[in-house]
Amino acid sequence: MGAGCSQLLSDMQSFKAANPGCILEDFVRWHSPSDWTENDTSSGDDSSPLRGQLSTRMQKEDNLWSDLWETAKPLPAVKQTPLYDEDLVVEGILNSLEDIPAAELFEQLFVSLVALGFVMVDPVVATNQDLTKLFFECKEYVYETVETMLKRPEEVLRSMKQTTEESPSSGNETKRRFKRLGFIFRGKEGNQKRVPSETEQKSREPSPRQSFSSLFDGKSSLFAKKPPRPDNGTLI
Repeated sequence: MGAGCSQLLSDMQSFKAANPGCILEDFVRWHSPSDWTENDTSSGDDSSPLRGQLSTRMQKEDNLWSDLWETAKPLPAVKQTPLYDEDLVVEGILNSLEDIPAAELFEQLFVSLVALGFVMVDPVVATNQDLTKLFFECKEYVYETVETMLKRPEEVLRSMKQTTEESPSSGNETKRRFKRLGFIFRGKEGNQKRVPSETEQKSREPSPRQSFSSLFDGKSSLFAKKPPRPDNGTLI
């Protein structure tokens, strides 16, 4: 039995347990309303207790829903065998991580870091309308560029080469926008923070937040080694 049939059978068993004496039509009205058609009650004839009928596909012979309904037993969901095996899924994830190519792993990390950078910066620029407009322009450009890079890397490389040969200065406008954006963020952070003393610099734990501009800085290392712990085990 496939996953879809197993889920449907489980729903039927739970429905029967919660609604003693119910019939297939009751379940269909709840689970798949599009397969139930209400009767026209304008004539005042409401003698039928169901006041409707099943769709054509539900009335066909050897209908899967009818077969499963006959098989289903009244059994609450808590007493059924779980359809989702957490241990098996986790094991599958670990196996996938063992076999995943390094290029694919770093591709996913790169996309995650780009999205994280936008999330971190969004509340910072929200108070400035002009800055917000510039930020969203750059954001859309980055999203479109990253999507193209991941889906059609050869096309991106060819386009970059042609642009450089035809007009080396044509891409400077975008670069200037990113530099301007990074300068504003660094300047705003500098105005909000006072210069710490030498003692505070030694004792203060580095902030976990990273400047948005540093995500695109070629000199920064996202995987830099952390300083070794002191011998006495005291946290810095």
